[in-house]
Amino acid sequence: MSLREKKEAQTRVRILDAALHVFCDKGIEQADMADIAEIAEIGRATLYRYYENKYDLATQLFLLIANESSEADKIEEVPADFAAWPAYSIIEYSLDSIL
Repeated sequence: MSLREKKEAQTRVRILDAALHVFCDKGIEQADMADIAEIAEIGRATLYRYYENKYDLATQLFLLIANESSEADKIEEVPADFAAWPAYSIIEYSLDSIL
């Protein structure tokens, strides 16, 4: 793994960690990308380079949680209206249960 790839991986981890904290604190709907960027200690432009929006972040967190449960291969494409996705409540529940 090159130095650039390592830095990108570290940034992704910081972003996901920050997103987890913000989602647990505020919930997904009330979360703000600016809060996530601030906690991750990166600029908002950098955050958007990695993730399109907070729902993209929530999906990635859910996939990580699901992967721990060996369920990631069963997840299909997430619809544009993320809150209407049945797994949305599972994500909220999973974030609540982590704390």
